[in-house]
Amino acid sequence: MEYRPENYLQFILKKSLPPIFKFTLPIGLILMLLLSYFTTFESNPKGFWGTIIFLIVGGSVMFTFITGITYFIYSKGNKAYEVLKKTSTNLSIISDVDISISNFDRFSSYNKSPAALLSNTLYDFRRADLIISDFSLILLGKANFTGNMAYALPVEITNSLGKTGMPVANIQSWKKQGDKLLVEILDHNYGKPIKLIIRSNLDEIENWYIRYKKKAISSHYDY
Repeated sequence: MEYRPENYLQFILKKSLPPIFKFTLPIGLILMLLLSYFTTFESNPKGFWGTIIFLIVGGSVMFTFITGITYFIYSKGNKAYEVLKKTSTNLSIISDVDISISNFDRFSSYNKSPAALLSNTLYDFRRADLIISDFSLILLGKANFTGNMAYALPVEITNSLGKTGMPVANIQSWKKQGDKLLVEILDHNYGKPIKLIIRSNLDEIENWYIRYKKKAISSHYDY
């Protein structure tokens, strides 16, 4: 079994491009080319071709930057899976879990720099994949943004030390209430707890928690 095995080229060919690359950027480039042609081509042909080169290079850099960040976050799921595959005897994936988030305060992040985008999980999604292992539960949030899939940085939910190098969140409370699971976690990158409301695959997730709790107790983890 593989999980998110695509390289960068395969990723951008397989995944639907953001609206900026479908409509905004092409239309903007066409308008700028037409404007440059009618204002500079006859009087300054070299300037016109210089503008063409600048727009092509600039558009390529913008495309690579945005898709590169998206792929970086997406590929972290594969990295986590490959690490756990080497160490966990019970490894499974649950796709498209129905989940909602409450009490998430992005301003409680300890890292206020723009680089936090690549190190902090943004809990702004309503579906997620879960990688279930002996040691932890990897939460990989997904959101549909104007018809395109956006991805959250994976977070490793565990009450022991993380094994994947992903952001770690500790379980504060776990409660089954009717047809949903209410899980409160504390992500080490944020100062306030975050509540997960899970509405699908409850039996599989609950069974993981029971196994994990027994293992934690037998290993003298503090629960």
